[in-house]
Amino acid sequence: MTETNVFRLTQPGTFSDPLTEVFAYWRESAIGAGRRSRGCGLLSSHAGKLTDDGRQRLVRPRTSA
Repeated sequence: MTETNVFRLTQPGTFSDPLTEVFAYWRESAIGAGRRSRGCGLLSSHAGKLTDDGRQRLVRPRTSA
């Protein structure tokens, strides 16, 4: 029997544990919230801009329920 301190590293995406899943979910939620926030800021900064026929130039797209 040979003793060694060398061990194989687990590659990302090849295992699943509850804590990693929670962090992945939180990360995706935080990224999505940041994108929504920037999108709302963009829309509000252009809210007064109108098309030639008087309609609002930028509007928020409908989301499916």
